[in-house]
Amino acid sequence: MTTDTKPLAVSDDLKQRLRRDFGDWVADPTYDTRIEAADRIEALEARNAELEAGLHPFAEAAELALISGNPPGNHVDANRFLKARALLKGTDHDG
Repeated sequence: MTTDTKPLAVSDDLKQRLRRDFGDWVADPTYDTRIEAADRIEALEARNAELEAGLHPFAEAAELALISGNPPGNHVDANRFLKARALLKGTDHDG
């Protein structure tokens, strides 16, 4: 059984909010971070969709690793992860 997957569209509003909240890795001009950040945001949304659909048992840890650039386990990164998930789910209202 094969499944066609398409990249998820990332709204400009979501990109701006993630840049505001995670600007240290999204807007760093010393890297070609804009492309990298867009890739990370798309991967984050795809993994979030997998998690919501119950398709990927380790999607939550993968999301955390994508956001933080580090392995899961650091409480600061976990806070960032929770904030990004709230943004993706539309449950964050402080912006």
